[in-house]
Amino acid sequence: SARFRNLAMGLADAGRTVSVFSLANDGDYTRQILLADKVGFSPSDLPTLAYRNRGIRAKLKWLFAIRRKSRLAARAFEVELARNRPELALIYGRSYLRLVPFIRAARRHGVPVILDCVEANTSFVGFGGKLSPVYWDWALGERRLPAMVDAMSLITTTLQRDAARRGARHTHLLPSAEDFSAPPPEHPVRSGPYRVAYMGAMLPRDNPAFLADLVDALAARGSAVRFDIAGRYESVREADPFVARLAAHVGSGRVRLHGKLGDVELAYLLGAADALVLPRRDAPAEVAAFPTRLAECLRTARPVLACAVGDIPLHLRDGEDAVLLDPADAVGAAAKVEALAASPDRGRALGVRGYLRGRERFDRAVHARALLDLADRVRRP
Repeated sequence: SARFRNLAMGLADAGRTVSVFSLANDGDYTRQILLADKVGFSPSDLPTLAYRNRGIRAKLKWLFAIRRKSRLAARAFEVELARNRPELALIYGRSYLRLVPFIRAARRHGVPVILDCVEANTSFVGFGGKLSPVYWDWALGERRLPAMVDAMSLITTTLQRDAARRGARHTHLLPSAEDFSAPPPEHPVRSGPYRVAYMGAMLPRDNPAFLADLVDALAARGSAVRFDIAGRYESVREADPFVARLAAHVGSGRVRLHGKLGDVELAYLLGAADALVLPRRDAPAEVAAFPTRLAECLRTARPVLACAVGDIPLHLRDGEDAVLLDPADAVGAAAKVEALAASPDRGRALGVRGYLRGRERFDRAVHARALLDLADRVRRP
């Protein structure tokens, strides 16, 4: 949702009027919410389907409901197409049954369709695995949708290559989209312990084992680096062993476990941080995907410590825009973090360069203009 909100804002900055439609949202669908100037949002007028449904029979019922509700929503979508004749329909999703009615409606009106894709089917962890009918709905979408749309925007080069192999005629690499229009924030150089902040749920993709190993390695070196850990990890069962390992350092003051924070508390924590850490698992699903939080971290103009997984080294240069860490070498990563903490400016210049690199690679206005250019190239007569 943050990705699409930023793209909508970028398109508005390019002078376009944008309508955002939700397919899974409760609310008063009789009115359109104004998100920003030239950006409207329409909650779905369809009842929200259960987010979690257990059992193969429940999955099948859910899929049939998705198909029925998507056809109804596509009729309203087609009315919008006929009324406003948009330049572009940008759609997101993995479900073949959900998206096909919208693609066909856009084709009937000669509106270019760009399908946005942010992960491969290897990320599917739902009930039943490959036995789940939802998995096969995703798999069918992954195989068939690239050839059905006019173009695709993709979050990584891995997905870009896969899309071309599956028949996508045009592609655009869109790793992340954030607002980098303002000057980089300024942060004074502080003294005292070097504070590193982690924000996340410690899901497997976030490589919590590496985070715990990194803290252990820094503790073994007697380093003065301190970690602030925030996020909804308390509700993630898989995170429990790693939370316990981190909790072992709470007594020494090396770690503070904050849990889930509100916006004000999170802003205060970030304001006290000297650097941000973004661990990442080196696995096929993470190589194909991309951490959307990376651009958010760069926007703070604080040094970013990121695992060199997938496309991250394609966009960031170690020691120039960020500190890239080997997820298989926590000891080496600890040495890099300690060196950054001991630098005269504590990484301040590195954080500013990271912000400027983010402007080059992730600025939403740049990607919005690229999508409009792509739509012009594929426009149907």
